[in-house]
Amino acid sequence: LFAAKSGGWVAKRHHECDEITFQLAVSLLGGTLFGHSPNEPPTAEEQTEGAHLMRGLADAGSPPGACAWAFLLRNGDVVEEDSAKALHYHHQAASAGYAQSMHEIGTMHYLGDGVEPDSDEAVRWFRRAAELGVSGSMYLLGECLLAGEGTKQDTASALGWFAAAGELGHCSARSRIVAEGFGGLPACIYERLEEV
Repeated sequence: LFAAKSGGWVAKRHHECDEITFQLAVSLLGGTLFGHSPNEPPTAEEQTEGAHLMRGLADAGSPPGACAWAFLLRNGDVVEEDSAKALHYHHQAASAGYAQSMHEIGTMHYLGDGVEPDSDEAVRWFRRAAELGVSGSMYLLGECLLAGEGTKQDTASALGWFAAAGELGHCSARSRIVAEGFGGLPACIYERLEEV
């Protein structure tokens, strides 16, 4: 009984340590990760240490760490750019259910970044991430549905995904609904969208 309880305690402590390490790594990386913009830019030494911590988290199986390490590899700001490795780490995080990595995989397939462009595969990943609440994937899935790119054209579903993304604050999704017109929606809908 004690071993089972202590195993749970150890796992909880390990998870807490990973969270603190992730926060420290993000801090050290400064403006190079997830759009952070510090008042004082980090030094090259701090960025290198942040990247080292993030890689350690990724290699230890941390989904947020794998996603962030993949982001660094894909952008090449702090470490050498390597889209193939970025895709590998995003897959690692996505297989653990990490929605942001699902979105990033979809984007890589959509743009042909490190892989051959594949709109069918992009839509599959956008849908998975959208269903988990990633507004960017909701928007891009809506665009693909509207254009019939990688999926059957479906204006009504596109509108639904644009609306869902807009509810989460995605400005382009809101603008897309208004700009598209979507076949004569009642004027009151356009008026409400313009208020938002």
